[in-house]
Amino acid sequence: MAGPETYVLRYFHIPILGKFTFFDVGKFIPILFAGPYVDVFLSARVSWCFDGKDRVLMFDDLNSTVSGLVLDAGAEQMPGNAMFFLVSRLGNILT
Repeated sequence: MAGPETYVLRYFHIPILGKFTFFDVGKFIPILFAGPYVDVFLSARVSWCFDGKDRVLMFDDLNSTVSGLVLDAGAEQMPGNAMFFLVSRLGNILT
């Protein structure tokens, strides 16, 4: 009998984002981050249980990169000399 499988993929994420502001709304300033990114593959691991025994496969020798565009939106607040950001990732637009 096979048990549930677990997949772990590790990538190094390198975004190059530009910051855009459009107008001020009181204390909050809406901001938009947009730009390309590159993900460099580091390793992969698959683990599962079969007949009561744990099984693990490691993949360290795969060469893979993923690239695309990213779009983040949020707001910043500047009380005094401090600056606070609240940003939400809208997702990878193009991969």
